Amino acid sequence: DGHLIASAGEDQTVRIWDAETGQCLRTLQGFTSRVWSIAFQTQSSILASCDDQSIKLWSVESGQCLKTFRGYPQVNWSVTFIPNTAALACGGQEQIVRIWDLETETCHRSLKGHSRYVHALTHHPVEPLLASAAGNTIYVWNLETHDLTKILEGHEGQIWQIAFSPDGQHLATSSFDHTARLWDWQTGTCLKTLRGHQGWVFGLSFSPDGRFLVTSSIDKSIKLWDTSTGQCLKSFQIDTDWMSELTFSPDGQTMVSGGSHGDLILWSLDADKPLRVVKGHGGHISAICFTPNGQTFVSSSHDHTIKLWDATTFECLKTLIGHENMVSSVAYSSDHKMLASASHDETVRVWDIDTLECLKVLRAPRPYKDMNIQSVSGLTDAQKSTLTILGAVQKPTDKQ
Repeated sequence: DGHLIASAGEDQTVRIWDAETGQCLRTLQGFTSRVWSIAFQTQSSILASCDDQSIKLWSVESGQCLKTFRGYPQVNWSVTFIPNTAALACGGQEQIVRIWDLETETCHRSLKGHSRYVHALTHHPVEPLLASAAGNTIYVWNLETHDLTKILEGHEGQIWQIAFSPDGQHLATSSFDHTARLWDWQTGTCLKTLRGHQGWVFGLSFSPDGRFLVTSSIDKSIKLWDTSTGQCLKSFQIDTDWMSELTFSPDGQTMVSGGSHGDLILWSLDADKPLRVVKGHGGHISAICFTPNGQTFVSSSHDHTIKLWDATTFECLKTLIGHENMVSSVAYSSDHKMLASASHDETVRVWDIDTLECLKVLRAPRPYKDMNIQSVSGLTDAQKSTLTILGAVQKPTDKQ
């Protein structure tokens, strides 16, 4: 009837407002992530909301949650190969780190403990250790015993990216609390808090010798830090876009950053302006990864693609197509013969570096996979939507 307005957002709440006075009548809470979508029932007595984990039905009058439909989300945010093994790890909205055996194409271990979606993963350069970040917490796992060995806490916002230093002594994190941090991961102690950005900090990369750390932020800047002192040595400003991802080249002389609009930028540590800028993707760039020789690098994007680039000319050598939703992470295997990509299409794909062909498609099992619910009576639209998330399909039968 136009008397009420509902709004939802990243603060994990839904608010109902009086359209005439602008007064907030009630705040609906109980979400574990940002609320992506809301809709009034035709009579405006019930409001439906959707976050990363569930669909909730609310009484508009009382503000009470009437029902929660939980799906089985498989959206993958991060992926990394486990060195010296035929396995990789991926994390996402399940709040679980899954370890996949590439030979059998099965998930043979699930590391549980996070209470938020797993956004970032990184493996230790020497030890059989894996670090995972969810919310504002980092977990360090022993991959031989599969035990949780350390929990790092201190950030006041979502952690976006994590990285071990090249010597494995320290761990770096970037966060929405506008800071990056350097940790002694063995003791759980925060050694330095790097302050200076004026917004969320996204990209993060150690120089190959570990002396420097670069960070990028939504404030449209890139900062170079001395890891021993925590001092900001240099700041690069971008006028047109903010850089969501960046990484050092293997020689440590240059770095490549990727923007929210799809631009790829080559930087020299000795210059204030970019050396090269190309339109790399048709959407937000989510990851950049160099080959060890520094001659090529790959980038992934929300435009559903992965691209292989010549690091000198910035010429696109190949576009890998196959994912059906945004690609959130890429990682090379330790022998650099394979590339893994994680996507919001609920899959992890493994690519052959030489042929650039997709070797494997990994997908966690869903309990109602391929169950046809087309002719099932009594299901509401919300229930059908939840079952579809769980793997069910809606296909006409022969009788229909």
